[in-house]
Amino acid sequence: MSTPDKFIIDVRKTARDNDIRVKFTTKTMVYAKDDIMGCTGYFDEDEMTLCVSNKNNKKTFLSNLVHESSHMDQFLHDKYLWEKCNPGYNIFFEWLEGSTIVKREILEEAVQDIIRIELDAERRALKKIIQYKLDSILDVDKYTRGINAYIYGYLFALETRRWTPQIYFHPEVISTCSARLKISYNKIPQRLHRVFLRHFSSQ
Repeated sequence: MSTPDKFIIDVRKTARDNDIRVKFTTKTMVYAKDDIMGCTGYFDEDEMTLCVSNKNNKKTFLSNLVHESSHMDQFLHDKYLWEKCNPGYNIFFEWLEGSTIVKREILEEAVQDIIRIELDAERRALKKIIQYKLDSILDVDKYTRGINAYIYGYLFALETRRWTPQIYFHPEVISTCSARLKISYNKIPQRLHRVFLRHFSSQ
């Protein structure tokens, strides 16, 4: 049995043992309940569902699954982190949509909570990539650069009040980012910020 197959089987078993539904789809975008922006995968604690898109693209599919299954692991094994940080998503995205007024300090705290939960998920994901030898398919260097682009993207969205994921996955943005995870994410590096701005202005 190939290691990617073993990884998928283990994810399905963890989900099944905890009454979590798993959905794999070939759709480019998926939508969690009440989500109008769409994404490439999600774990929904209310619906008890793990959903991942792009099943036909092995790299994209595994990259999404290793990340979203790590959110499932957080929900199952780190209740404190999950319950403390998860509400930050609602605060942040409702503010992005303009449906609520939020004090700046609360908004900044919400973003840092999101960063904490995303960074923890990505650390778990990187361990899985090594454990299941998924690095034969996924480029760990590129994956880690993508993590940094994605996390700094929250700080950039805090600045622009727009969520623009097509920017955060742009090849120039990825190549500009570090291949190492940071301890904290409080400020976008100047060079990366310039690249963000250049691509943001072209949208």
